[in-house]
Amino acid sequence: ATAKVSKKPVEQLCLVGDFLVALSDGGVFVLGAEDVCASAPSSVTRDVKCICPHTLPTSSGGSEDYTGPMEVCVAARKKLILYAASGRHLALEARQEFPTPDVALTVAWHGSWIVAGFKAKYCLYSATSGIPRDICPLDGKTTPRLALLPPSASTQPASQGELLLVVSETISQFYRLDTQQMSARNSITWPRRVGPIAAVGPYILGSPGGGQVDVFTLREQRCSQTLALPGTILELAFHKSRIIVASDTALTVLERLPFERLAKQLLFQGR
Repeated sequence: ATAKVSKKPVEQLCLVGDFLVALSDGGVFVLGAEDVCASAPSSVTRDVKCICPHTLPTSSGGSEDYTGPMEVCVAARKKLILYAASGRHLALEARQEFPTPDVALTVAWHGSWIVAGFKAKYCLYSATSGIPRDICPLDGKTTPRLALLPPSASTQPASQGELLLVVSETISQFYRLDTQQMSARNSITWPRRVGPIAAVGPYILGSPGGGQVDVFTLREQRCSQTLALPGTILELAFHKSRIIVASDTALTVLERLPFERLAKQLLFQGR
């Protein structure tokens, strides 16, 4: 089944409760997640740079994914707008907004905190008061990108949230929401300028462009695998234990290799 959101390509997708929220040509649209072809998409707002769902901390450290309410954060021109399901069919309503120094290029809303990446810096916002504080500066040449680590990656009994922030063209650092400081984990050093990034299970993935994806282990923070995929990679997204890779020619789903198959493969290779 195929659903047409707008005449332009879809730039971002996120699942928000029973809604599928899409960003296309600066517009935010809502479709029913159960059957995207059942009705026409509902337009929410325009002039938007990026979107993200609201996720909640979990006490289950082994969980692969976070859950969250039917809420979404929208980065518009010099403001963040928080939307929630209104109770009407395919409808989101703005419930709060905060001013920002510039348009946010990437956002993550976890628990009561919102991390936003701008051209000049990363900022942490309270989702209740909108009061900001600086996390770290950027050099102006680096495109801010971030990825929320899954609950299973947490070293704490209750996962309050940890993110990977791209802080330079080849360096990413881990940031903890509970301490509001950079993590003690080692930085990720990418072999070349990194583009889209994502985290799933014990892995961090990043693409330097083209069809290449570098896979790093979260425990050692080292590159363990390099994949060559069709097309030019535009975006990486995770869902539970899978990574969805969107390129200009295809959608590729990556799954973690089960331990039994991996062990057999290594034995076969004499390793």
